[in-house]
Formats: sequence, structure tokens, C-alpha cells
Amino acid sequence: AENFVNKLVERGELAEKDARKLLDEVSKKRKETTKKTEGEVEKRLEAILSRMNVPTKSDIQALSEKIAALTEKVEALKQENAARE
Repeated sequence: AENFVNKLVERGELAEKDARKLLDEVSKKRKETTKKTEGEVEKRLEAILSRMNVPTKSDIQALSEKIAALTEKVEALKQENAARE
């Protein structure tokens, strides 16, 4: 797209100011499209992994948090039992 716009500027068919604006708009639209596409791909991958019963990163993170909380409770109970003895 940039080469095409540069040729238009060289031939005088497009002002340089307008060319910059056009390139900025094209770049912005490309970034939006890329972001949207990445989101769609991520959703579809999560759905596929879910159907295959493969845990996602968020599933593993949630389990890690639960394990950490349970570990704290076990340690607290150990200390209570040690204090009673």
C-alpha cells in the first residue's frame, strides 16, 4: 500500500499530506483487523482445547491458586496441631 501511495504522490495525483493520512488510516485498519483476527483464533483454539479436555492457561492458573490456598491452610493446621502438643 505504501508503494502505491508513494507513486500517486510522485505523479502528483495525491498530496503528500493526504498520502500520510491515507497511510495512517490503512495502518490503523490493519492493526484493528489483526487484533480482531487474533481474538477470533484464540476463541476457536480455546473451544477446540475444551472439546479435547485439554486445560487452558486460565484453568491451570485457577488450579495453582487453589493449591496455594490449600497449602496455606494445611500449614496453618500443622502449626495449630504443633501448638496443642
